[in-house]
Amino acid sequence: MIALKNLLHIAAWPFVIAAAATSQCYAAAGETLGFYLGPVFAVTLILPVMAASQTRLLGAAVVAGSMVDVVGIAWLLVVFGPNLSFVQWLACYLVLAAYALALMALTRATAAWIAVIVGIAWLTWPVWTASFLNITLARWLTPAHPLMAINAVVLDHGVWLEQPLMYRYSTLGDDVPYALPGSIWPCVLVHGAIGLLLLAPEWWRARGRSQRREAAVEPTADPLT
Repeated sequence: MIALKNLLHIAAWPFVIAAAATSQCYAAAGETLGFYLGPVFAVTLILPVMAASQTRLLGAAVVAGSMVDVVGIAWLLVVFGPNLSFVQWLACYLVLAAYALALMALTRATAAWIAVIVGIAWLTWPVWTASFLNITLARWLTPAHPLMAINAVVLDHGVWLEQPLMYRYSTLGDDVPYALPGSIWPCVLVHGAIGLLLLAPEWWRARGRSQRREAAVEPTADPLT
């Protein structure tokens, strides 16, 4: 087992870096929709690199958890203002936590650079699929999209795809009708399932190694007793 002191040491730098990135998001966007969507992109860029540096699964989980908690704390501070309720905060936190789990698991199963590319591609599909996106594909992808799930929770801050930059480059809402998710649960369940499935082989191997070590240190029975 990793000692508490070591866990805190592992969590320290991810916490500081995520705090700096979240602060920059707030400085750039203020209490707008960008403050809720920007940290998701930041986590996508930072988490895989920091999680890949950990040899143990627990260490990678601590990295991911510390980064999610930093963003969650920043969002929680907004709860004390007039523009966000605790239920909304909890919904946004669950979406980010599930997405971070999937991102961390993909990093462990492949490599950090693959996780970053896949994460950015997943978040930005409303842009790069513009040339071939249709209603059927949009209906399949939209409910599980983290940014759209969070946008649906904080809808009073505006709609992501109706912002000037996104409206120019995305066909969603213009040529391709769509609706924001009615619930966060498709997004949470899809990313949670992906994370658990990708982590299962590593967890199983670690469990087997632990059992073999325990068996090796068990005292053998005295044949004379």
